[in-house]
Amino acid sequence: MFGGGFGGTFGVFSANEDIDEEKRPTPCNFSDLDNEPVEFISNWKVARETANIQIQTDRVKGNPVQTQTTEYREIEVQTDEVKKDIKVVPDSSEALKTFLQRVRPIMETQLDRNLISHAFDDYTVTWDEEISTISCVHELTPSPDFLSSGTGLVVTGLSWNSTGSIVAASYGRFDHDGWCVHAGILCTWNVFRRSLVPNKPDFTAETTNCLMTAEFHPREPSIVAGGTFNGRLHIWDVAQQDPVIAQSAMTDESHTEPINRIAWLKDSERRLSRLVTIGSDGRVLLWTLQQRLDTTWRLTLTQAYVLSLRAKSVGDMSAATGGTALSFNVDDVAAFVTGTEGGRLYKCALQGLERLREADRAEQAGLTNAPPPAKLPIENPVQFTFESHAAPVHSVSSSPFHRNLFLSCSADTSIRLYHALKPKSLLSLVPSASYLYCVTWSPIRPLVFAACSGDGRIFFYDFAKSKSKPVVTLEANTRKVAVQHIRFNQKAAKFLASGDSLGVVKIWQLNQHLTVERPQERAQLDALGSEQTQKPKPAQPATNATAEDSKK
Repeated sequence: MFGGGFGGTFGVFSANEDIDEEKRPTPCNFSDLDNEPVEFISNWKVARETANIQIQTDRVKGNPVQTQTTEYREIEVQTDEVKKDIKVVPDSSEALKTFLQRVRPIMETQLDRNLISHAFDDYTVTWDEEISTISCVHELTPSPDFLSSGTGLVVTGLSWNSTGSIVAASYGRFDHDGWCVHAGILCTWNVFRRSLVPNKPDFTAETTNCLMTAEFHPREPSIVAGGTFNGRLHIWDVAQQDPVIAQSAMTDESHTEPINRIAWLKDSERRLSRLVTIGSDGRVLLWTLQQRLDTTWRLTLTQAYVLSLRAKSVGDMSAATGGTALSFNVDDVAAFVTGTEGGRLYKCALQGLERLREADRAEQAGLTNAPPPAKLPIENPVQFTFESHAAPVHSVSSSPFHRNLFLSCSADTSIRLYHALKPKSLLSLVPSASYLYCVTWSPIRPLVFAACSGDGRIFFYDFAKSKSKPVVTLEANTRKVAVQHIRFNQKAAKFLASGDSLGVVKIWQLNQHLTVERPQERAQLDALGSEQTQKPKPAQPATNATAEDSKK
């Protein structure tokens, strides 16, 4: 029999109540448990003892010492030539002798013909992929909303840097009635960078008024000069965080009107550079840019010239002719040609340049440190004049392959080829009824040059094929707006940059016919430049006054 009880106990009982107490089952008692922690002391693990101790080393002493190498050595290492054992097995068979005797007269006759043959004169081997068309590879603008912003800024100048990878564009306006109230812009793009953003320049600098021209240094790829509408010269280093390294002061001797062109002398280097500016005030100024030992820069006006044929005395500015274009001779660093607002073309020279060089050498040697004169002498650089255009000259370009040939283009719609020793032009071309704004020789093809017009076209001429018509006429834009400037790439000759009046810079990839020099091409250019010359006309007061003189 089973039984149960309440009150917290439960048990099993037998029917016999006289059961032995020792054998009686033990009751189960339930109660609440207390969850107190229980600790067990380890019998084998020993407690760690810690102690805090403070220590101090002796003071560290320093002794700065400057070291510098005093000797440089250049050692050329060349591995020995690896000689391969080539076994030549002589063949003295009768069959070979008979074959050679039979073909020998034929081979000798053919080799003699090859010596006088011109069959392959126009053939050039090239391993590059042949490109038969001209294509636009980039369209560059200063900002994403530039075309819709209505600033009216146009491309006033283009320049490639010394490595041929960066193109610079100056922005300004030509429609000024008085003072310039527009801000100018300088923009540069690395057109061969994979991450190029066409509407985001790599470098941008603003000027207080229109920037009328820009030109990269011939050796330093990051230094660029720009000229503004008010006649100030700026020098930037686009690789520096603080890019402005020098700028000219506004003085009576500096430009008082727009700087239209800048040219660096080709012997310029980083420590000492010279550049020439030409302005609408008729002044041609020679500047010296020098880097001091503390890496700061100094821009100094070292010589002044005035373009004039009717000056009554040295330094007379009353008959100054406004300069618009400038180009230096390929061989003579002091010789250059200029174009003017009245259509005149002058052959000029930088008088006193050698004297300045000697003074620079003496200063570097520590022999003298004389300050510049308080007032610069003003010279007349004009040596003689060429046949004039009927309208302002917009551009001149000296041949990079011939010291006496240069091109000019004008608002009279003509391109002219001149010889430096002949007052009259050798050739006159009229590719368009519109104004011509820029002309430039190809840096790789001696007989090729390009020009751009006000109706949005670029003309490519090749004297090897035609002396009267362009071989290629390129529609540079669909809106037929003026192409203001063009520039061949000096290092990558298959690329040409153009800038138009909308402010768009385009990079064109040219075809093989315009970028691969042909055999006998330089000889043809020499023949073109060696025609019978006449005695140059001396610079003297002209009786047949041009439109420029009549204004005065």
